[in-house]
Amino acid sequence: SVDKSSHASFVLSHAYVTARAMAGIGEALAEAMKQGEGAADKEEAIKEALDCPCVAGLTGSSCGERFVTALSCFMRAPEAERGTACVAPFVDLHACMVKHPKEFEEFTKELIENETEAGYMNAPTGR
Repeated sequence: SVDKSSHASFVLSHAYVTARAMAGIGEALAEAMKQGEGAADKEEAIKEALDCPCVAGLTGSSCGERFVTALSCFMRAPEAERGTACVAPFVDLHACMVKHPKEFEEFTKELIENETEAGYMNAPTGR
């Protein structure tokens, strides 16, 4: 017999980790996009953004390919359409993170520990 309260705690803890990781992704995404601002075109900006140390933990994860797809979509989309044009890749990324919650516990912990006024650019990555 499964203890329902233990199961509920387990589900809630994984939901929390995933929510914090998704919030961290938003912050890392903003930092990565900032790194690509001076690029000659969108493709170069995407390449520079993906080279940002702030997203190394994501690109090197089990969900790395999904992250690259979501980031690329977001950066290629016209600014006014970013909120709607790339929903599917971000939902796919989130689903992947839910499948690998232990992997993103460390990523989330690292983001929380490295929050500074300088942002995530200078945060060390464990990957």
